[in-house]
Amino acid sequence: MYNFNLLIEKVLRAYITDFTYVDSCYFIKTDYKLIRNLLIFLKNHSLTRFDTLYDLSAYVNAYVADKNKFTVYYYLFSVKYNSRLIVVTQLLNELSYVSSISNIFKSSIWLEREVWDMFGIFFTENKDLRRILTDYGFKYNPLLKEYPLKGYVELKYCDSQALLQYVKVDDQQQPKIYDFKNPWKFFYDFNNGE
Repeated sequence: MYNFNLLIEKVLRAYITDFTYVDSCYFIKTDYKLIRNLLIFLKNHSLTRFDTLYDLSAYVNAYVADKNKFTVYYYLFSVKYNSRLIVVTQLLNELSYVSSISNIFKSSIWLEREVWDMFGIFFTENKDLRRILTDYGFKYNPLLKEYPLKGYVELKYCDSQALLQYVKVDDQQQPKIYDFKNPWKFFYDFNNGE
């Protein structure tokens, strides 16, 4: 590839906050409000040609309260220059949204749906943002671990009526009652001479 580092320094300085090269892969960190313009440039410029979006993922930092909790990763590949690029952007808070890139990369439609379904990160201008991996009536985002451990209804298909219906969940087993006594206390007392 043409000197990509020089291109980053001269042209993309206003769009990026950090740039590194590790294990034959470029990493660019940018503001989430600039992600759309940056990806348009990286796809269409003759010296970059990152024309393939092969993955889009997110990361939740559980140790941070609300600010900068979500990080979104865009994985790009340039067929012409045989190089990989990961664009990283951090959302300001849980209510922040990211501009959809579905009209830039067609593969992002399903990838954005998956990130929205699993993490609850909203992508504006995505025309098909609906559940893809969870149940239609599921109110939570599975990878945020905010859902209750026990449900009250489940979705089943009824063969006789040929429709989906919610059925109340029957408990198959009684809840366990835990005894927090230490079973090794006898051996601990015995070895300490008590």
